[in-house]
Amino acid sequence: MKGLLIREFAVLKSTLLWYALVFAVLFVIGTVLGNEGFFLGVGAVASVSLPAVSVAADEKEQWLKFALSGGCSPTKLAASKYIIPGMAGVLVCGLTALIFALMPDNEMSWSMVPLTFTFAFVLLAVMVPLYVKVGIEKGRLIGMICLVAVIAGTVALFGVVNTSSASGVIDILAYCSPILGVGFTAGSVLVTAKIIADKEF
Repeated sequence: MKGLLIREFAVLKSTLLWYALVFAVLFVIGTVLGNEGFFLGVGAVASVSLPAVSVAADEKEQWLKFALSGGCSPTKLAASKYIIPGMAGVLVCGLTALIFALMPDNEMSWSMVPLTFTFAFVLLAVMVPLYVKVGIEKGRLIGMICLVAVIAGTVALFGVVNTSSASGVIDILAYCSPILGVGFTAGSVLVTAKIIADKEF
């Protein structure tokens, strides 16, 4: 697994700086406007874009065929696709929490932190098997549609809804939602592993 992660980092490192810039811009806009939707948007960018870069490199280099022929298990190959984007999602949550802590007078709800985690991981769970299954061209198109829809929808939603006034029940569901994100991601790894195992090269 260590070798797979080194390979994933080598593939993604040239784009990580660009994504860091995009993340910073979205964080600044969200903070200035007091709109939590932008924080969800940051997680969405990571979950949709980073796996796309990785799978595109796989297709170009025929990496899956090479790795499978070398004895690497489909499960390890699948799991390697989730770790760096997942770490990016966790980082986004940490930065969101830091922003909230540094802005004690803001009206944004702390429930946005676990929701950001859940949102990023559910999207990741959907996009990785999609990219591997249908290919990067179709997957990117679907991914971009999802990304635009998600960012537009969440920015609009949290622009008109005052989450600080959310009921206790909604807050409880929000804080429990990461369980859903972790569960979806675990299931997605198994689905992706099955897709890889069944691929014809």
